[in-house]
Amino acid sequence: MRIILLVFSLLLASCSQSSLNDALASPQEKSVATRFIAALQSGRIDTVKTSLEPLLYGQTLAIQQAIQPAIPKETNYALVTVAVQTNSANGVSKTLKALNYEVGAGAKWAVIQIVMTEVAGGPQVVGWHATPFRNRPTASGDFTFAGKGALHYLWLLAMALSTLTILFTLNVIRRSEGIKRRWLWTLGAALGLGQFTLNWSTGAWGIRPLGFFLFGSAAFKASPFDPWMLSFSLPIVAVIFLLRRKALMAQHDDASFD
Repeated sequence: MRIILLVFSLLLASCSQSSLNDALASPQEKSVATRFIAALQSGRIDTVKTSLEPLLYGQTLAIQQAIQPAIPKETNYALVTVAVQTNSANGVSKTLKALNYEVGAGAKWAVIQIVMTEVAGGPQVVGWHATPFRNRPTASGDFTFAGKGALHYLWLLAMALSTLTILFTLNVIRRSEGIKRRWLWTLGAALGLGQFTLNWSTGAWGIRPLGFFLFGSAAFKASPFDPWMLSFSLPIVAVIFLLRRKALMAQHDDASFD
């Protein structure tokens, strides 16, 4: 069940990123960006001259033949992320948007960043940058079981055991009568202590002894270009409560008898 919930959360994260991109970049801005990428691929920068800042157009025109071989010819442009920055100077605000596209196939890929701002005539490209890759740039962010070893499966099992132990203990605390400082036991049992984190793509792992996780485990990644980091912690307080439950309830019975 924990694995199913984890995979479901990964799908939701993917959908959320796509929705965020649509919210931050308008269809017109995305159209300008993809037409500029197509111009880079074909070496026909003149076809998008009106969409470029004049100085940038001159600079790009001068190097278009040199950079064209480094640009993949695939036309399936995947918008990965959109970054927005607003600067203010002398009471005038200027918003810049950086649209990061993943382009390529096979062993030839590139991340092409298109920076634009809004002018009177619509979106204008004011900067761009292309970084070549031999593999799909976002591949490290995929959650896949292909090529994974025993450590990966044991890690998922540890995450499931930690979370299930905590949830079970919280239910036991709720149903146990006469436990002193019930709220304190509930708070302690809800937290797993220590952080054991696995890079899902590389298999590298690390420990933070002073860390903690609510409900014992977590999965996160910084961006679509970064790998998933899977973490669990030890349900120490939960286990202590389960071991001491009878004694804690006996204390209440003794107090009632007195």
